[in-house]
Amino acid sequence: MVEQLQNTSMDLLEYLDESYEERIKFWEQFVGNNDLRLFGKVHSIKENNCEIINPMVIDNNKHLIPLKFPFGLDYKTILGTLPVTKELMDKKIVQGDYVFFNLDLYGGKKETEPHLIKIKRDTVTKAELFDGYLDALLDAYPGEQPKLNDFAVDTKKKIVYLTENNKPFFNKLIEYDIEKKRKELAYTEDLITVNQGKISDLKVDYERKEEDLKQQLQSEQQIIKATLQKEIEELEEVKNKLETFKLFTAKGKSQPMISQEQPKRKFDHPLEMLEHVKNYLLTDDEKPLYYDAHTLLQFYTGLRTDQLVVLAGSPGTGKTSLVEGFAKAVNAELRIIPVQPNWMDKSDLLGFLNPIEKTYVSTPFLDAILEAKNNPSKLYLICLDEMNLAHIEYYFAEFLSKLQTDRKIQLYSENFKFEIEEELSERYFYFQEKVADMSLDAYLASQGQNDINNYFQMKKQLYFIQTYQPLLEIPENIRFIGTINKDETTKDLSPKVVDRSFLMKIDPVNEIEMEEARKSVLILNIPREQVEISVEDFHVENGEKSEREKKKFHTMKEQLRRYNLHLTNRFDRAVNQMIGIGLLEPNDLLDIVGASLILPKINTDSYDTDLDQLMSILQSFFNDGTKRSYSVLNEMKIYDSGSSNKLSALTYWR
Repeated sequence: MVEQLQNTSMDLLEYLDESYEERIKFWEQFVGNNDLRLFGKVHSIKENNCEIINPMVIDNNKHLIPLKFPFGLDYKTILGTLPVTKELMDKKIVQGDYVFFNLDLYGGKKETEPHLIKIKRDTVTKAELFDGYLDALLDAYPGEQPKLNDFAVDTKKKIVYLTENNKPFFNKLIEYDIEKKRKELAYTEDLITVNQGKISDLKVDYERKEEDLKQQLQSEQQIIKATLQKEIEELEEVKNKLETFKLFTAKGKSQPMISQEQPKRKFDHPLEMLEHVKNYLLTDDEKPLYYDAHTLLQFYTGLRTDQLVVLAGSPGTGKTSLVEGFAKAVNAELRIIPVQPNWMDKSDLLGFLNPIEKTYVSTPFLDAILEAKNNPSKLYLICLDEMNLAHIEYYFAEFLSKLQTDRKIQLYSENFKFEIEEELSERYFYFQEKVADMSLDAYLASQGQNDINNYFQMKKQLYFIQTYQPLLEIPENIRFIGTINKDETTKDLSPKVVDRSFLMKIDPVNEIEMEEARKSVLILNIPREQVEISVEDFHVENGEKSEREKKKFHTMKEQLRRYNLHLTNRFDRAVNQMIGIGLLEPNDLLDIVGASLILPKINTDSYDTDLDQLMSILQSFFNDGTKRSYSVLNEMKIYDSGSSNKLSALTYWR
């Protein structure tokens, strides 16, 4: 049956029309139920594959002949996959060795592979281990017939091999292979001789055509040059006529619009810079803004820490406007991300992995971080607008914690990226083979909708693994800001969020003060220039408390601890970062620390706390010398409805 099938010509298209079961049956008949034992020579062993050349088989006359394949194929080389390559290495088989092996013949789903026929794993055996071949070969050489006890039997494969006393027989086959190679080499040399004449003719033809093209190019260049010269002369003639009629004078010429960067101004001291920012915001013709110097100093101080800066206040007090105006004044990139009430976890903030599409679904917040990472010399302000429309600790707590530790967030598993890369590698190899001889447009035009969809899905996945890495590193050139409205439609901040945030109350603008300040600035006619800053100007640096400051903050911790108000190491870290700015006087430091880090922690009533005693302690720290904290503290008082002198609650969050 094997010889009959080998001598039968079959059309590949007819074969592909057969059912999967019929194709399996055909291969089983062809290979003799997968027990066909072949002989060949190892040609190459590469990193991921190997090759055995000149496969030989025994015909009905028990002669060693080349194996023939169906479909008009002529395989002189049989490919081995990675597992077969590892098998050769494990068995110390090297290039040039003669081996026994079996075939792995695909029957259906693999027919589109570049090689329909491959080496079957766990079948390759080095011939020299037995110094001989199949016992069927012995009949072809009766003079070499050995004694029965010279056989070695493989009971598993039911194959009989010769033992090591048969070197002459083995050498005869090697000599046969060498003679065949000599004939092939002689044929190749003849072919080279014939083709050398053709190459010589082609070279002469090429040189002639090259010379023709050079002459043609020179001729076309001369024509183009003459045409351009004629156009120049015509334009000069028009120009002369315009000058004659006085329409092309220096005054009347249209000056080209040169795109110039907005002028910027450099300041040696941050307080001078903040005063300039205040005037810059006031003199905006479209939307003048007014924030006093202390508000700007407090905001700037928050941006110089690694905490989330939270602007709190009633709707319409200018929280978002402060962020927009400051970003514009210092020429920082601003990205405002509106928070939605239905945000429930970090995927609403950072996106999520789609395991079906095998891509990452990003968000504007994540894309803003990646944009900042790609522009490390630019300062970015990312603002979560109305962030307490949803529960902040649900979607932002993990991000907030990482912001103050290693600044790294796991978006998805490293293993998943590895799987996608392996799959893309295989799909891309297959795609390259299909479009090897045609343009991409021609390929897509010739394919069905599924193939086109697969191509664009592959592009989408490639963009995903290149853009969204499993581990997100938050760059140092970003400052995160949040705005919150203090009304009945929003959620309160949890203690965990408050503990990791720098809080600021934004009060409504006094229109009269704003108008007077604007008039004063306009009278001075100060140039409206952006501030020239760099990312380095906003680096977070740690400072050291003085001995006096250490004692003061230690006293505050001890006294507030009695009221379950704990100032942790995180508090000390934030204070040290404020000192590291090198800008704040002792009273300014205490004032901003009180207004932004201590008072926002207070949310208690008379049922749990002796409010009069707590109020007395707080007033000993925050008084007329710390105006911002003192003002916030007074706003925190809630009196009993029956008495205007009795405190019923003390809270920052009313």
